[in-house]
Amino acid sequence: MMSMPLPDTWDAEAGADVEQPRLVEVPSLVGAAPNPEFEHVASLLAKGLPGASILGLKRVQNARLWRKYAVECHEIALKNGGQSNERELWHSTGNTPADVVCMSEHGFDPTYSIGTALRGSGTDGNKYGIGVYFAEHALYSDVMRPGVAQEGGKEIVLAKVVLGNVKDYGARLARGLEREPRDERTGIPYDSWTGTEDDLRGVTEIEAVRLSGSPTEKEKAQLLVDEGHKYGRQYIVCRYQKAYPAYVVRYEVRPDAALSEPRPLD
Repeated sequence: MMSMPLPDTWDAEAGADVEQPRLVEVPSLVGAAPNPEFEHVASLLAKGLPGASILGLKRVQNARLWRKYAVECHEIALKNGGQSNERELWHSTGNTPADVVCMSEHGFDPTYSIGTALRGSGTDGNKYGIGVYFAEHALYSDVMRPGVAQEGGKEIVLAKVVLGNVKDYGARLARGLEREPRDERTGIPYDSWTGTEDDLRGVTEIEAVRLSGSPTEKEKAQLLVDEGHKYGRQYIVCRYQKAYPAYVVRYEVRPDAALSEPRPLD
């Protein structure tokens, strides 16, 4: 495997084994000044989930997984004229603690979606076939598959995902996909695919929240329904090397928060 340097932002403790995966707390301040790394993640969360604030932020330092991802970014860029099309996207691990996924050798392992696809239930591995699903807006993950943090609040993973050449299904579903779809013109497989899940019309998980959730949860679910063409946007990859869990974000949404429409992501 080609040599890939580790990110400059990673902390190196004296005597620590750099190959040992670990989570590193990211402070909100550096001295008396705001920490740009923390502020960047907080901004992305607020843009995609109105009223959300960070309770704790941990950087994922998993060297083996990072190198595999970095190589994949390089290969996809070579394949696509120098453009890797890397995005920062959200993923909720649901009932599985986020650190279990982030510390593993395979990170976002697509094989876990196979059982869901075979059962024909849920969203992952069903609406767009077998793969790992990432949301453009944290609002989607928060309503559809909220993760509960052991320290209190909710948790979600901010991932780096290399999308390359993307097949866009729009509002249409593509349930039968088992791997990357092929470009009908060239026969070459796309690197990833995307869609808005029928613009979130009649989604069971959302309807359940609208009927029995707290006032704040109901309002968030209604926003998904009203703006499903935007907040239903998901990206799917079916190879774990194409995504890296960069941060574990522990957060809360204020009960009195005004759920104004999130600003477009940069």
